[in-house]
Amino acid sequence: MSKQQLTDLLLRKTKVKISGQRIEFSDLVCSGLFVRITVKSTKFGFRYRLEGRDYRDQLGEYPECSLKQARDQAGRLRIQIKDGYNPIAKKKKQEIQQCKELMQQTSLKDVAKKFKVHHLPQLAANTQKAYLRELENHIIPLLGRVAIVELGIMH
Repeated sequence: MSKQQLTDLLLRKTKVKISGQRIEFSDLVCSGLFVRITVKSTKFGFRYRLEGRDYRDQLGEYPECSLKQARDQAGRLRIQIKDGYNPIAKKKKQEIQQCKELMQQTSLKDVAKKFKVHHLPQLAANTQKAYLRELENHIIPLLGRVAIVELGIMH
């Protein structure tokens, strides 16, 4: 990754022509700020180190997120990180909480529907019939409305 002062002209003019290829530049003006340019997008990110680990956080996509906005965000993050705040850890906690909430809303009947669509077609015809019979006659009538988290299967 080359280091240079990022400019709007550089961001507009730098193009990648081959799918799968990318170019990355680290900003000389704002420590930790980098830009990744691919065929489809130009995105800002922020690289930092906290408690012996390296992290990368996505800041936004150019031009919706301007160079000035990206530098401002990176500056704010740098101050917060010095105080021990870890934005990646916060995002992961939010994702886990959203997953838990989704699981509380997901019933066994919902899981059975996905099972029928994604897994059953891969099985032999007789096995499909047997599984469907068990699901429709026994499992869904008895446990269909129960949230999967209440079953204690997933943690």
